[in-house]
Amino acid sequence: MELRRIIDSGTRVTRMVRLAVSPGGRREPAQAVVDEGSLPALPGDSMVVLDHAGPAASRWSTERAVGVDEVVDPASGRRCRALDAGEWTALVNAYGAAARSVRAAGHAVVVAVDGDGLLHAALSPLQSLTRPERVLEVLAACAPCTPLLTIEDLAPGGLDASAGVAFARQAVDAARAPMLIATGGTAWLLPLLERRKGRSVDQTGLALASAGWCVGRVDVPVCGVVRDDVDVDVAIGAARRLGLMGVVIEHPTTPGG
Repeated sequence: MELRRIIDSGTRVTRMVRLAVSPGGRREPAQAVVDEGSLPALPGDSMVVLDHAGPAASRWSTERAVGVDEVVDPASGRRCRALDAGEWTALVNAYGAAARSVRAAGHAVVVAVDGDGLLHAALSPLQSLTRPERVLEVLAACAPCTPLLTIEDLAPGGLDASAGVAFARQAVDAARAPMLIATGGTAWLLPLLERRKGRSVDQTGLALASAGWCVGRVDVPVCGVVRDDVDVDVAIGAARRLGLMGVVIEHPTTPGG
């Protein structure tokens, strides 16, 4: 999964590559893994997004996915297995080791708390018991890093913006973050995750609104996230009006693709 960060007028583009922190945490079979400190070859200006699919891994794998708690993935309907205390400690250590490897290779570190992944599931009320302390533990292990954070689930009974912004402040502190990348949506309500309203696609309004909640409420600059079919100039203009420092355009590909 590749992300491109567009700052201001689009004159600076930084590749952001999403890597799994363990083989069982991949979002798709071809996703690269930070394995024992080994990174795939990446351009020098890349930012690396450390990720664990959590329950969402069951969408492609025949193996039972793992999660902070035993919860159902909304897309596959399959129930994951809860990590025990020893496994959780090992995973936090894996995140920390991966972050150190990324920095040693000269790349900035981003930690994914989005996309119904393991850390998003720990935060969202839709995913059983909320475990925000688990997310903060990972962010602290990876610090300094940038959280890529779902601010609101945009689904009934899910994380709302007020709770999301309150957690964002804690996340920024735990991560010693230079910036925040904020997004919204969950597979529990696909039309809003995909930014679709009826037969139309909302290119920027819904996509950036979640990030807009954080502007002036966290002590670091905020970037929003938009779909890969967005008009970049329109997105940048909308981001500026909301007070965002820029946007991230996310699209599926392999690292180096």
